[in-house]
Amino acid sequence: MPAHHTMKLQDLPQFTVEEVHGTSNDGETLVVGRLSHLRGMRGTRGYFYRLGGPSIVGDLDAVPSAETERVRFLTTEAEYAPELKPGIVYPWLDGNWQPGHISMILSPHERWERRTFSTSPARYFLVDGIMRWQPVDAPLPRGATDLGVHAGGWEHQRCELCPEELSAESTAEGFVDADNRWLCTHCFERYAKSQDISFAIDG
Repeated sequence: MPAHHTMKLQDLPQFTVEEVHGTSNDGETLVVGRLSHLRGMRGTRGYFYRLGGPSIVGDLDAVPSAETERVRFLTTEAEYAPELKPGIVYPWLDGNWQPGHISMILSPHERWERRTFSTSPARYFLVDGIMRWQPVDAPLPRGATDLGVHAGGWEHQRCELCPEELSAESTAEGFVDADNRWLCTHCFERYAKSQDISFAIDG
C-alpha cells in the first residue's frame, strides 16, 4: 500500500487572479483567473483562502472542464481582501468545507486536548441560519443569536470532519481544541497530528 502524502495549502487548487472588475451597485466584484488543478472541486461555491484575514466566499459561473480554462468568480466580499489584484494567487477551498476547518487542522497539534465526552448544560445559539451549541461560559461567536441555556442539552458532539458522533452513552473519547471544536480520534490521528488537509480534496 503506498505511503499517504500529507497535503498542505499549496496542494489545494491555486487560483491565479488575472483580472478584477467591479460590477453594478449590488457590491459584487468579478474576478477572472485560472485554477492550477481541479481535484476536490464539487461545485461552483468556494473560497479564496486567506491566511492573513477572513477568507472570501463566492461563486464560479461554472465548474471548469480543464485547468487551462479561464474561470469567472463573483463575490460580494472583495472589500475584505485589499490585496486582491492581478497576479495574486489564492488556495481554492471547495464550498463543502469551511475556512475554519483548514485553520483548525493547520494549527499546532499541541492546542488539542484528549477528552472523554460527557453530557453537560449547553448554550444554544443561531449563527448563519444554523443552530449550534457550546459550553455555557464560552463567548458567543460574532453575529450569533443567543437561544438560552438547556440543562443536559449538550448530549452529543459530531466530529468536525466526519459523521462520527461522540456521546456520553458511548463514552467516546476525542480531541477538543481551544475553540471547543471536536475531532474523533481517527480524524485527529489522520489529519490534525500531521496538519494534513487532504480531507478538503479527498473527503
